[in-house]
Amino acid sequence: MRVRIGVGSAGLARLFGFVAMMAMAACHGLARSDADDAAGNSPLMLAVLRGSAVEVRQRLADGADARHHNKAGATALHWALDDVAKVEALLGAGADPGAADANGVTPMQLAAGRDDNLRVIELLLAHGGDAKTVGERLGGGDPRAVRLLLDHGANARAPSALHLASIRGYVDNVRMLLDAGADIDARAGQGLTPLMWAAQMGRTDVVRLLLERHANPNVVETFNASTALMQAAASDRADASIVQALVDAGADTSPVDDEGATALTWALRRGDPDIIQIIAPRVTQIRPPRVWTAQGTRVGDANTIPDALTRGTKLLEQARPRFRALSGCPSCHHDALPALAIAHVEPLGIVAVDRAARTAEARATALSFTRLGERHLEGIGFADILEASYLLVGMAAASYPADAITEAMTRFLALRQAADGGWHTWMQRIPEDGSDITMTALAIRALVVYAPPGGRADRITRARAYLASQLASTTEDRVFQILGLRWAGATAADVAARVAELATMQRDDGGWAQRAAMRSDAYATGQVVVAMREGGEISVDDPRLQRAATYLLHQQYRDGSWFVATRALRFQPWIESGFPQGRSQYMSASATSWAVMALACLADSRHH
Repeated sequence: MRVRIGVGSAGLARLFGFVAMMAMAACHGLARSDADDAAGNSPLMLAVLRGSAVEVRQRLADGADARHHNKAGATALHWALDDVAKVEALLGAGADPGAADANGVTPMQLAAGRDDNLRVIELLLAHGGDAKTVGERLGGGDPRAVRLLLDHGANARAPSALHLASIRGYVDNVRMLLDAGADIDARAGQGLTPLMWAAQMGRTDVVRLLLERHANPNVVETFNASTALMQAAASDRADASIVQALVDAGADTSPVDDEGATALTWALRRGDPDIIQIIAPRVTQIRPPRVWTAQGTRVGDANTIPDALTRGTKLLEQARPRFRALSGCPSCHHDALPALAIAHVEPLGIVAVDRAARTAEARATALSFTRLGERHLEGIGFADILEASYLLVGMAAASYPADAITEAMTRFLALRQAADGGWHTWMQRIPEDGSDITMTALAIRALVVYAPPGGRADRITRARAYLASQLASTTEDRVFQILGLRWAGATAADVAARVAELATMQRDDGGWAQRAAMRSDAYATGQVVVAMREGGEISVDDPRLQRAATYLLHQQYRDGSWFVATRALRFQPWIESGFPQGRSQYMSASATSWAVMALACLADSRHH
C-alpha cells in the first residue's frame, strides 16, 4: 500500500480509515467494560480519556469511585485537566487534587503547566489543592493562574519555574517570578539559564526584561560551552534585536564552544547578515570558522532517479536499526524520516524494500514508549513534542495500527496543544526542531491518523486556523505550512498562493536553501519538491521540478547519502552511527530522506 507524507492518495485514505476503525473499536470496547482493565483503569477513567463530560457524569451517578488509582497511580482527575466540565464533575464527586501518581505527580502540578489553566486551577484550589506543590510547572500557565498560585503559597524559586516561563515567552510570568524572588541566573539542565532559553527561543520581551534585571549574559553552558549569544546567533527564532540587546548588555563575543565555534561562527553558519553585522565589529581575535565538509565522492552526471533511489533507500534501511542499537532509542533523523522515505519508494517497484524490516522498526519504535505510556496520558514523558509527532508519522508510514501505545502518544499531543491552536517547540535542534509551524503540522498529521474520533475534529480545526495565521520565515516553515494545511483538509487551491511563493525561491542551480542567506542544499530542496508535488499537486513535468531533480541527482554521493552540514548546537552526546558524513551525519540522514522522498515523487514510468 502506498503511504505518502502528504494527502490525496487512495492508499493513504484507506490507511486513515483502517486506523480510525481500529481506534474506534478499541475505544468502544473498553468504554463498555464494567471492570478495570489490565492496567487498572476503571470504566470512569476510560470515560474521562475517551468519552464526553456527559458520560463521565453518568459513570459518577452510577457510583463510580472518583478517587480510584490505576496500577501507575493515576486517577481520573490526572487525565481530565483539558476539560473543565470533567474536572468539575470529578471534584464534585470527591476526586483528590493532591493525589500523586507513581511518579509523584499530582493533578495540581499537571494543571499548572497548561496555558488554558485558570479555571481548572481555581477549581483545584477550591477543593483543597495545594499550590505549594506545583514546582517548576508554575511558570508555564496563564499569568492570572500564576498570580493565583503565588498568592496561595507557590514557590517562585522552584527549580526551572523561571526557565519554563522564559522558554514559552511568558513575560508577565517572568516578571512575577522575579518579583517574588526567583533566581535570575538559576542553572537548569546542562547549566542553561533563563536568559539562554529566552535568547535561543526568540523571546525578545523576556530577553529585554531579564537583561534589565541584570541577568548575566556571559554564563557558559556546561554541556557544549555555549553562551546566550552563541545560542541566539545559531537559532532560527532569535532576531537581530535579541543579539543587539545581548551585546549592549556586555555579551562577550570571544568565548569558544566545545567544537571550536564562536558566536560569529554560528552567525555565519546561519547566514543572517543583520546578526553578522552586529557581532563581527566586536570580534577582536578572528578565528578561522569551523566548517563541516562533505566526505566521499559525488556520483556525477551519470546519476539517474532509479539509481539514486536504490542507493539512498538501501542506506536508509541500514541506518535505522544501527542507530537504534547504538542510541537505545528511535530518532527523527534516523527513524521517522527514513520511514517516510521508504514508504514513498516502495510502491514504485524500483527498489526491493524490506517490508519485514519496516514492520519490525515500527514495532520497535512503539515498544520503546510502552514504559512511559501512563505518563503520556498525563501530557508528560517526552523530552520534546517533536518526538511524539514525528515518530507517530513514521509509524503510520509503516502502516503500524492504532493501539494503546499510539493512543497514549496522541493523548500526549492533544494535551500539549496550546490555547492558540498550535503546538510550540521546546528547544532548538534546527532545522527539524525549532519551528512552531512544523510542530503543528506534524501534530495534525499524527492526530488525523491515530487519534480517536472524539474531539479530534475540533483540535484539527483550531490547528488549521493557527497554521493559516502564521507568517513563515524559513523554507522549513513554508513547507510544513503547506503540508499541515493539506493534512488538515485544505485543498490544493487553498494553498496555491503559498506553493507559488515557495516556487519563486528556487535558485539558479535548481535547488532551494533553508534560509535566504544560505546556499541550496538537499534538505531544503527535497522538502520543497514534496510540498509542491503533494501539497500543491504540481505536475511532475513542471520545469521547476525537473531542475530540482537534476540538482538532487548531481548532489548525491556514491555511498547513497546527500551531505548537508549541521548547524545545530550539540545538546546531547553525539553518536557515531556509521551513517556517512561524519559530524554532519544526523543532518545528512534527514537530507537523504527528503531527497529520496522528492525523487520518488518525481519518478514515473520513464524512470523505471
